[in-house]
Amino acid sequence: MPNLVVSQIESFQWLVEKGLNEVFTEFASIGDYAGKKFELAFKSVKLEEPKCDEYYAKNNKLSYEAPLKAIVELKNKIRGGSKEQEIFLADFPMMTTHGTFIISGVERVIVPQLARSFGIFFTSEEIKGKIYFGGKIIPARGVWIEIETEADNVIYVRIDRKRKFVVTSLLRVLGADSDDAIRQLFAGNEPAKVFIEASFAKDHAKTPNESFVEIHKRLRDGEIGTVENAKEFVRGIFSTDRYDLSKVGRFKFNKRFGKPMEGKDTDRRTISLNDVATIINHIALLNITPGALEDDIDHLGSRRVRYVGEMFQQKVRVGLTQMKRNIQDRMSTIDPDVNQPLQFISPKPLQARIKEFFTTNPLSQFMDQGNILAEIEHLRTLSAYRRNKIPECSGRRKFQHCSRRHRSRPGR
Repeated sequence: MPNLVVSQIESFQWLVEKGLNEVFTEFASIGDYAGKKFELAFKSVKLEEPKCDEYYAKNNKLSYEAPLKAIVELKNKIRGGSKEQEIFLADFPMMTTHGTFIISGVERVIVPQLARSFGIFFTSEEIKGKIYFGGKIIPARGVWIEIETEADNVIYVRIDRKRKFVVTSLLRVLGADSDDAIRQLFAGNEPAKVFIEASFAKDHAKTPNESFVEIHKRLRDGEIGTVENAKEFVRGIFSTDRYDLSKVGRFKFNKRFGKPMEGKDTDRRTISLNDVATIINHIALLNITPGALEDDIDHLGSRRVRYVGEMFQQKVRVGLTQMKRNIQDRMSTIDPDVNQPLQFISPKPLQARIKEFFTTNPLSQFMDQGNILAEIEHLRTLSAYRRNKIPECSGRRKFQHCSRRHRSRPGR
């Protein structure tokens, strides 16, 4: 018989072998705000052997965990020179051989989450008796981009539900340097040309620089920005540091539009000019197709299962983000003669996020130990809980308040 909790175990193994290195790579280099005093780099990260075995931890009301340490290098740009130091970051809970965690002697399970998948979803709205289509680009990390069609055939964009702007401005800031370059993107697609020409007529911006300023004005209402400030702000939104479509999102995007499923195109996890042009082409096609339907977000094809490795990695990322902010604050105020990395790093935010994940997280639950079948059922249960939302499927045994398509268990 196959291992019935193999998905949980493999997910945590991925986190230990690849996921931790992946998230620390995102924070590989941290500099002060001005970039003139210090630079701190995480050279490597490692998990040492657990302090005790799982049985000893359970019997003595301890946590089954291993020390997480990192080799950190500090460069002093003012005085010159660099210093490496090994730093303890946190006690990292380890998974037992049967897919659970032991926290303070209590066995807990992280319930997998049935969540909305990343990628592109097409929506519709009735305006003046006619259906107009749009799309939502949902990333793993970063801003949501909503594209919508109005009754006058103009296509607008909203970023994080802020004030809308014309889609041609977005195309310019993503790399189309002229109106002719934008038109060339839709060569051979007559329906899309109609919507693009209508959008040109509504767009106040006529050049890339004007488009940067226009988008900055819509997203940062009340602020007066120069061209350089606007460029830095808008490019930052779509940078790899702040935007990640994820491997899943890129896979689903490429599969949806028949793009290559292998090669460099699958490694890119930001939104490109061609991606937006592809979406506009499809929206234009939906707008002129009688009986076209929007995507069903409740369909299981639009959902994915988030296992413990991915959810734990996200908590580590949040903790490191807070650590980075604290490090940069210290770099701005500390004496330039300091040359010890430990004096810049406080791992408390990371430790707090790890503790929060296992103690206050609704998906971290006491293990049902009534019998072996109850344990397996608990480990294979899916939850559709969403933070700050009414749970869609909150019960383990009763799947009320959720789509009829979700009334099942994995492998059943």
